[in-house]
Amino acid sequence: MKNPCTGRISPESAGVTANGFPFSSEETIFIYYFNKNILHVISKIIYILTGLVFVLGGVLKWVALPPFEFQIVKDGLADWNWVGYFSRFITGAEIILGLILILYKPLRKAVSFPVIAMLLAFTGYLVFTLVKYGPAGNCGCFGEAIPVSTDASIIKNLINIVLLIWAVAKDREPLIVNWRFPLLTAMVVYSLLFILTPLRQYVKPADETPIQRPAEVKDTAVVKPEIIEGAETKDQKKIAVDSSVKKEEAKPRETLYPQNKSIFANYTSYSDGVYNPDEGEKIVALFSLDCDHCLDAATKMAKQRNSLPQILILYFGEPEQVGAFVSQSGLNAPYIILPPEEFFPLLKQAPPRIVRLVNGNAVEEMNF
Repeated sequence: MKNPCTGRISPESAGVTANGFPFSSEETIFIYYFNKNILHVISKIIYILTGLVFVLGGVLKWVALPPFEFQIVKDGLADWNWVGYFSRFITGAEIILGLILILYKPLRKAVSFPVIAMLLAFTGYLVFTLVKYGPAGNCGCFGEAIPVSTDASIIKNLINIVLLIWAVAKDREPLIVNWRFPLLTAMVVYSLLFILTPLRQYVKPADETPIQRPAEVKDTAVVKPEIIEGAETKDQKKIAVDSSVKKEEAKPRETLYPQNKSIFANYTSYSDGVYNPDEGEKIVALFSLDCDHCLDAATKMAKQRNSLPQILILYFGEPEQVGAFVSQSGLNAPYIILPPEEFFPLLKQAPPRIVRLVNGNAVEEMNF
C-alpha cells in the first residue's frame, strides 16, 4: 500500500525489508520494531544498572562511615573536623544520582552528565592512590562489605563511563531539565543521613612527639690483653685476657630513652587491670575486629609472644567479637574496645598499627 504523502510502499505491505529480503507481514513488523527500539532498551538497562551501582556504593559506605572517613582524612581530602560533612555529601550524592537513574525516566539523560563527572573524579582519585600507595586490597568503593581492588575499580569506572556515553548518544528521549524530583530526593536522603547517623566528634590526638633518640652506648668494655712470657722458649709469648675484666652488660632499653608522653598515654584501664603504656617497654597494637590483616598480624604476634615485651591491644568493634578474634589468633592480651571517633585518629594507615613504645617514645612501627 502506497503512502498518500510520499507515494512509497511501506515495508509492511510490501512484505520486504529495506534491504529487499522477503518476510511475511508479521515478521517484517517485528523486525522493524525490534531494530527501532533495541538500542533504546539497552540504553535504559545501562541507566538502571549504573543507578543500582551508585545506590549500592552509597549505602554500603553509609553503613560503614568511620573507615570511609578515615580514608578521606588519610588522603588529605578533609580533616577530622569536616570529614563528617564531606563523607555524607559524597554518599548522599551517590544515592541521589542512583535513585534518579533508576526511578525518574525524564531526567536519566540529563543526570548522566553529573554521573559521568563523578565517575571521572572517582577514577582520578583511585589513580592517585594507586600511584601513592600501590594496589590496595579494598579501595572502599563499596565500603567494607564488598572488597574491590584499586585497579579493578578503575577498570569498572572506565567501562561504566564508556557505556553511559554510548547510552546518552543512543537515547532518543529529549533532554529535560526538571529539578523538582532531584531536590525532593536530596532533601529526603540528606535528612536521613544526618538523622540516622549523627556527626561524630572525632578525638584528634596530639601530634606524636618525635622519638627521643638515646645516646650511643657501647655494649662491651675495651679490654687490654696482658702479655705473659712463656717458659717453653724465650721468643714465645702467650696472650691472656684478665678474667677480672668482664664484658659490660648491655643496659636495658628503658634506661636509654627519656620519659615521654605518647598518644596512647590516656589508655590505662584494660580488660584485666591498669597498665601504663608509657612505663618501660610496651607494644601497643590497634586491631579492627573485622580486619583479616589484623587477624594475621595478631596470629604472628602470638607465635612470637615469648620474645616480645608486654602487649596492650586497642580494639575497634563489638565486645562479642573479641572472643572469636582471640580464639582464632591465639593472642590473649589486655585490651580496650575504643569507639570509632577515638580509634581511627590513632591510625596512620589502614589497620593494623603496631607500635613499640619505650618510656612513651614510639621507637618502632612494627610489621608482622
